[in-house]
Amino acid sequence: MTHQLRRLCVSAEFARLESGVSAPIADWLRALAREIAARADSPRIGVIGMCLTGAFVIPLVIEPCVAGAVASQPAVPYRTSYWLLGIGGGDWMSQLNVSDADLAEAAQCARAHAKRIVVQRFEDDRLCPHARVARIKAEFGDRAQLFEYAEARVLRRFVLPPHALLTAEYDRVDTSDEGHSTRVAFRRVVAFLKEVLHPQEMAWTPPTR
Repeated sequence: MTHQLRRLCVSAEFARLESGVSAPIADWLRALAREIAARADSPRIGVIGMCLTGAFVIPLVIEPCVAGAVASQPAVPYRTSYWLLGIGGGDWMSQLNVSDADLAEAAQCARAHAKRIVVQRFEDDRLCPHARVARIKAEFGDRAQLFEYAEARVLRRFVLPPHALLTAEYDRVDTSDEGHSTRVAFRRVVAFLKEVLHPQEMAWTPPTR
């Protein structure tokens, strides 16, 4: 995984995956959001970012067409020593690969235009520390909802703790386990996007299970 992260960090599209800087691809994604909205019957779209792209949804909130965003376990910046061993914490844990200006503007847009953002992670995730999602929640205030999920398997809390709520960890769980954290997270994301994209049809109540 570390090798893959390094390859992405030096690619042209994902350049500058670092704290306090919005990656160039964020501008491309904003343009893509505008194009999708222009082609769609409804101008409202939702966006989801996960892991490396977890924080990319924040600048997209600035776009008028983006009605809601999901920032799932944003993992940049990260520290290999902390991911593997849980050592080496510090200020980086609250940092994002989004500029402070974009973060502030996105939060202001959310307040001014009644936009919402869902932020989520596993409680024991060491690629996405609590301080990072707590910062997003603090910036967006009541326009953000933060969900942190417990890992039932004790060993995984200490040895390579779970990270990818909607992908790798989701696939590891038996399909019949509807109460698992990954299934709860998935249902919340689906319900949230349905509500922000079709507000006239339903009021969103976050599923409890």
